[in-house]
Amino acid sequence: MKFTVARGGWMLAGLLPVLAAAQAGKLAIPDFNDLGKKATEVVDITLDGDMLKSATRMMGGGGHHSGGADVAGVVGGLKAITIRSFTFDKPGMYSPQDVEGILAQVRVPGWKKVISTRDKDERVEIHMRENAEDGGLLIISEEAKELTIINIAGKIDMDQLRQLQGHMGVPNMSGILGGASASPPPPPPAPAFTTPAPPLPAAEPAEPVPPVREHHGTGI
Repeated sequence: MKFTVARGGWMLAGLLPVLAAAQAGKLAIPDFNDLGKKATEVVDITLDGDMLKSATRMMGGGGHHSGGADVAGVVGGLKAITIRSFTFDKPGMYSPQDVEGILAQVRVPGWKKVISTRDKDERVEIHMRENAEDGGLLIISEEAKELTIINIAGKIDMDQLRQLQGHMGVPNMSGILGGASASPPPPPPAPAFTTPAPPLPAAEPAEPVPPVREHHGTGI
């Protein structure tokens, strides 16, 4: 019995870091080294702490892309970004079981599935934490030849996610999320007020020119 209790305590101690990470919105995302060996293209991004702060400073200081300040504001409220994306040269190179361990972490109270789409062998799921204070996001996109997993820890909503797509390694998902919300166009400038010029005086009628009379005389 003592051995069983001790073993149970050891297992609980080993799970505490995972549970704490999940509670903060940061999930336990594997490295997927086996999938990386079979993939033709791999995107492996892990940003947290000082790396996110550096990225925020770079974008907030007059970024080179349009809307850099808006993206910097979104990133400034995040705690971590983890992205695992794999592209294969043929289908069937990964299985749904590869992501079941991740999905199990969001099938708990506090997480909510906000988007779920399925079309033949393609599936996209987006889960968000309902706690607005610390937040959290999980995106899983499964295609025949591609698998993408994105975990964002920190306060973020759907509008901010639209702004973040295409930056920081987050792929463009405009077909699902729509384009980034654009600022409304400025109103047209008011017409300038000008004082009308006074009308020109009417021209006076010209005096009639007397007709020239021809004199027919005899020569001297």
